[in-house]
Amino acid sequence: GAKCSDVFNQYVRDFVFEDDKPKMYDEMQIPAIRKKLRKRGTYAVRFRKLMPNEEPRYYEVRVSSVDIDVTGKIMSVIVAFIDCNDETLHEMKYMKDLEKALKSDAVITGLTGDFDWVAYVANVDNRETGSVTHYRIGDMFEKRFTDWDKENNFSHMIDLMAETLVVPEDRKQFINETNRNHIRKHLMKDVAYFVNFRVDKGGVYEYYQIKCVADIVDGRLFGFILGFHSVDEEIRREKEEQEKLEQMVEERTAQIEEKNASLNRMNNDIIELMGNVVEGRDEDSGQHVRRVKSFTNILATQVMIDCPEYGLTQETVDIITSASALHDVGKITIPDSILLKPGRLSNEEYEIMKTHTVNGCKILDKMPDDWDKTYMEISMEICRYHHEKYDGKGYPDGLEGDEIPISAQIVSVADCYDALVSKRVYKDAYTCEEAYNMIRNGECGTFSTKLMDCFAKCKEKFSQQVETINNA
Repeated sequence: GAKCSDVFNQYVRDFVFEDDKPKMYDEMQIPAIRKKLRKRGTYAVRFRKLMPNEEPRYYEVRVSSVDIDVTGKIMSVIVAFIDCNDETLHEMKYMKDLEKALKSDAVITGLTGDFDWVAYVANVDNRETGSVTHYRIGDMFEKRFTDWDKENNFSHMIDLMAETLVVPEDRKQFINETNRNHIRKHLMKDVAYFVNFRVDKGGVYEYYQIKCVADIVDGRLFGFILGFHSVDEEIRREKEEQEKLEQMVEERTAQIEEKNASLNRMNNDIIELMGNVVEGRDEDSGQHVRRVKSFTNILATQVMIDCPEYGLTQETVDIITSASALHDVGKITIPDSILLKPGRLSNEEYEIMKTHTVNGCKILDKMPDDWDKTYMEISMEICRYHHEKYDGKGYPDGLEGDEIPISAQIVSVADCYDALVSKRVYKDAYTCEEAYNMIRNGECGTFSTKLMDCFAKCKEKFSQQVETINNA
């Protein structure tokens, strides 16, 4: 019933050679032992022991971890004092001394009372299969070990356990993870190794765990202490917590998705409203908006597929399609005398008409602060830059090449195509073939080669869309 530290201090005072006492006091303090055992499963200190009427003899005190929890915390240890005067002491002598300490029923029961099976597996550092010495067999295993024969080697024992105890779904993984070489590999890196699996108890599956604690001396793995115990309550509690967490995540995700859907509906409503404003000024503009949206969607989808460097996603394509309806929103600032003029515009009138790009952005800039930022950014790009040209000869800023946002480049093609295939007061509608060739040949300004390659693949879809619109 005495404290370990008191017993140890008494031993040092009575038996340890005087010159070795300071080292023993320093190196065998509990914090020092704990620090050493976290790195390796066994820690040893050599000292000289006083012998009556004799020269001091050399001994070693060895401390081995027995019970370590999943966090690496050392729960209990075995302490053995070993005579090591003979420098050629056979390695198995240490094993026998350690086994003597372990064979104490009081020690095994006191340290590992929560385990259903405790054993020591030896000879794991050579070609042998690993001999098993059993120290505690709980009620769950009493009959099984009688049937299995207590002298079986470790590999044979694992095979029998997998066959008669482990649930079929876990057997393959169980055999792989309890392979002696696999355990050895892990124990050379960490003090403890764990294997989780399920046991069939009369049709009811329960979670169990095998815990292996390394017995290492001077870098040599002599064996490992093995414990088998139930972790069913712990794992089921963790699973319940995980399920609750997953449910919370699902509920939160659903809320976010609903909020995003609501925001998207609001964005579309805003765009629809702005489109209606344009249509109120000019009926043809309203029809033009809807046609441009359909052409934009076709071309943007092709760009997403063929030109990954632009980073378009389906979500981005949807936003570009929706925002294309606002490309001419600035026309509501253009005087009726110019916007509704039944003929070609003069140079002065054309300069005023060109301001619809910049004026459109000014209108969008007054949108509510809670309008989606991505919608706002893409709408601004399209509104301001859909008349820019790849060779820098467009307006309002004379951007060149990919300085022009891809959203505006796409809408620009869609806008030109619809203007060509639609009838105006100053011209008749061109055929789809004529419109396609005019754009490809640069008669409507310069577009990028990449965009024209995508446009070529969309030729038939554009024609089909015109046919659908005309028959509507």
